[in-house]
Formats: sequence, C-alpha cells, structure tokens
Amino acid sequence: MSNLRGASIIAAVKFIREKYQDEGLARVLDSLEAQDRQIAGGSLNPMSFYPARVFINFSVAADKIFGAGDYEICRQIGYFEAGDTFTGLYKIFLDMANPHFVISRAGLAWKMVHDAGELKIEQAGDKYVKGTITGFPDYHKSFCVDLAGYFTKVLELCGAKNVSIKETKCRCQGDDCCEYEVKWE
Repeated sequence: MSNLRGASIIAAVKFIREKYQDEGLARVLDSLEAQDRQIAGGSLNPMSFYPARVFINFSVAADKIFGAGDYEICRQIGYFEAGDTFTGLYKIFLDMANPHFVISRAGLAWKMVHDAGELKIEQAGDKYVKGTITGFPDYHKSFCVDLAGYFTKVLELCGAKNVSIKETKCRCQGDDCCEYEVKWE
C-alpha cells in the first residue's frame, strides 16, 4: 500500500462539491467504506500522507455515481486538481516556465506527492515525451486517467496547446508499467 499527499484528496472532494454540490459529495462519501469515508470526509492536511486507496476509491465512487463508467470524471478530477494545486505562487512558477522545464522536473514532483513508485521522462522530440510510472503498488485505471487529466492541465498552464496524452502501456492491462505518450503544440 502506498500513500499520497492530502492535497490530492482535498482537490477531488472540492471538485465533486463544486460540480455536484454538497448533496453530490454526500452521495460519494456515503458510498465509501467507513474508513475511507472518515478520511475523505474529514479534515485533511494537504501536506500529510494518506492511503492512496482513499483517493482511488473516492474517484471510482464518483465515476460510478456521476459518470458513464469510462472514468471521464477521474480525468476531470485530475485536470481540476492541477488547476487547484497551481494557484498563487505555484501559478507564477508555471507562468514563467515552459513545458520542457516542467516535464524535466516531473519525476521530482512525483516523489513530492507519492511515497512509492517512480516517474521517468524520456525526451523523444521537441514537443513529444514518454513518461513511465513503475513501482506504484496501488494502480487502478481511474488513477491512470486522473494522471492524464492532471498532466494535461499542468502543460496547458505553462503554455502548451492541444495537449494529447495517450496511455500506451498499463499495469491494469498486465503490462510491467504505465507508459504515456505526451504531445503538444
């Protein structure tokens, strides 16, 4: 089992509350097991670590309640999370950065948020990279889709246009890692 920073869960809760109001959030929380409900519905510290399964279970529940079973809600949560995370001083950092600078530090950013796994980036072209995630024990398709939404928004915040992220390998499909091809203009 791995952990991630509370900021991720906080953003997911905030997204559901903003999009589906308090009643929608209550529906998602009520569908969780007691332990996950207590964490997701409690007072979270954005810098503290919490079980990754809480974030994943919350996202899956949101998709079951409000989605179409394609995890599109999870992509929206990831997209929202990046926008919510990069506000204030963090937003200024991205405004001054370019996609290559941000991508070159993606592995470090992964380690700041997750206590397990590794994100490696391979530069494959001027506006094309491959990212590989290995060693993350709590993989789930909802998490893969969330990451694509998150990285899309981060790249947009630093000036990339028409961002396309395709998962070419997935542990959920039996592969040894999750691999993403990322293109932009």
